[in-house]
Amino acid sequence: MKAGVPNGVFNVITRFGKAAGAAINHHMDIDKAATKSDLKHVSLEIRGKSPLVIFYDADINLAVDLALLGILFNKGLGGGRGGGSAPWEGGGDG
Repeated sequence: MKAGVPNGVFNVITRFGKAAGAAINHHMDIDKAATKSDLKHVSLEIRGKSPLVIFYDADINLAVDLALLGILFNKGLGGGRGGGSAPWEGGGDG
């Protein structure tokens, strides 16, 4: 829970092979699953024109406070508000 994500939101299962993969793919309560072979570097537009990227070494409490301020400031009508957020996994230039 280091990143502030509630338990159960993001799970990593390793080394269980086809049996676990089949169970995960057919489970009705699991909305999305990815395997190592499916992962690749991508660029994403995060909801709207003002994405908020939270770097790996950021103060998570301050980042959340500022994200909420950006969304709620001026009743959410400001053109420069944070439109979405994503944690940054890499370091340096990415």
